[in-house]
Amino acid sequence: MAGPEHTVADALSRKDIREDYPFLDDTDRTMVVGGDIDAILSAVFLHHELGWEVSGFYTGFENIYYTDEDAIQDAVWVDLDVSRQDLRSIGHHIVRTQLDDELTGLQNSLNLNEVRGVYKENFTRKYPLGTIHFLLWFYGVNELTPVQKAFLLSADSTWINAQHYTDNVTDWIENCLPSQWLIDAVEDVQTQEFEHRIAEEVYPRIESTGFSRGSSSGRKTSTHLNLSGWQCSFKDPTTEKVANLIDLIGEIMDWETFSVPSDMQVEHGSRQGTTYAEVRSHYDDMDTFLRETNTFSFAIPSTYRSVRINHTTDIPF
Repeated sequence: MAGPEHTVADALSRKDIREDYPFLDDTDRTMVVGGDIDAILSAVFLHHELGWEVSGFYTGFENIYYTDEDAIQDAVWVDLDVSRQDLRSIGHHIVRTQLDDELTGLQNSLNLNEVRGVYKENFTRKYPLGTIHFLLWFYGVNELTPVQKAFLLSADSTWINAQHYTDNVTDWIENCLPSQWLIDAVEDVQTQEFEHRIAEEVYPRIESTGFSRGSSSGRKTSTHLNLSGWQCSFKDPTTEKVANLIDLIGEIMDWETFSVPSDMQVEHGSRQGTTYAEVRSHYDDMDTFLRETNTFSFAIPSTYRSVRINHTTDIPF
C-alpha cells in the first residue's frame, strides 16, 4: 500500500495496480468477505471472474467466521481494510491521519483512498463508490443492462452519493477510474425516472431476500422519492437471507455464485471508538496506537465535529 502524496492523484493505472497488487490476477485464491451487499457483490464477481472461493466472513467489523486458519491467512479480505502485514485486503475506508503515518499493517493491501492520496485532511474527496465498481473498472466490465446498472448502483448507496456529492463522484469516475457506464449513470440517477426504477425493479427484489432496509436516520436520502439506501448488513453469514442475496446477485448479474461454507468456526473481537485527540494524547501517533492496541482493522468514518477512529482488537490472527 503506497502512502499518499501531498496532492490527489488523477487517473489510476491498471498496469501499476497489477504490479503493486499481483494477487488481483491470481486464479486460485480464497477470500474472506465483508458483511454487506457491496462485499457480497464483490465476492460473487471475483468468484465468477477468477474462481476465488470463500473461506470466511468478517462481519460487523468484529466477527470472523472461517473454515480453517490456514485458509484465511492466505485469503484476500474483500471490501475490508485489515491491518496485518501478512494479510491482503481490498477496501476503501479512510485510514490515514497524517501524511507521515507508516501504516505498515496495510502495506500489502489495496486501499483506494491510499492509492489516490486521500486521507483525514482531504476527507471530502474520499472514494464515493463501492468495491464492486472498482473491480468492474479494473477487469474491464462495461456491458450491463439497465437493471444490472441500477442494482450495482445500490452498493454502498452509490446512486444516492451521486445525487448529493456529484462533483466528487464525477471526479473519481471521469479522472481516476474512467468508466463510461458510470459516467452516464451520474446523469441518469438525478432523474425521477431512475428513482422509480430503483423503487419498482430493484428494491422489491432485494427485500424478497429477507433483508430489511433499516433506519435512514442520519443518512442521506434520494432527492425525489426520499428513498434511503439498502446496505443488507449482516452479522451471521449462515442465515437464509445471505444465501438468498447471493442467489439474487447471480440471477440479476448472470454470474456464477458460491455457497456459504457450512463448517465455519467463529471468533469475536472487540469494536471500539477512539477520538484522534485521544490517540495523540496517549500514543503520540497513529502507528504507535495501532501497534500497542494490536488493532486488527480500523477506519475513520467521518471528520464531522471530531475525528473518530473505529477499531477492532482482540482478534486472534
